[in-house]
Amino acid sequence: MLLSYILLVGLDSFAQMDKRCGTNSFIIFVHTPEELKNKLKMITDPALKEVNEPAYHHVMWHLNGRVN
Repeated sequence: MLLSYILLVGLDSFAQMDKRCGTNSFIIFVHTPEELKNKLKMITDPALKEVNEPAYHHVMWHLNGRVN
């Protein structure tokens, strides 16, 4: 699970990945089940923004109820 991997190595390791690979990895968070949203928010807010700002906004849109 990507969430477990991030808890293990941290989001900073994604900054060293090829940008396309990192972006593709985060897209899974746009389908986070309701029961994991709070856990994911603690990890991605604001760390993901530093790693990949477009992915951050897309993921946070989902986590915040897909409100514009």
